[in-house]
Amino acid sequence: GGAVGLGPRGAAALICHGDTVANPDAPVLGYGQAWQGPGMACTAAQNGLRCTNAEGHGFELARARLRLF
Repeated sequence: GGAVGLGPRGAAALICHGDTVANPDAPVLGYGQAWQGPGMACTAAQNGLRCTNAEGHGFELARARLRLF
């Protein structure tokens, strides 16, 4: 998979896709910033990005690793 999917419910999953989808209006988080959407939230830090949903599932993404939980 070339992307990670996370919704308001359920576990995070790797997603296989056929092409890159770019959205120039999507938020870009700087270190120390957070984003919250419907049923999920993400925080960015120098050591990586962490996103969780309302059920406690999510992922941690860094240059050296990806962890789904």
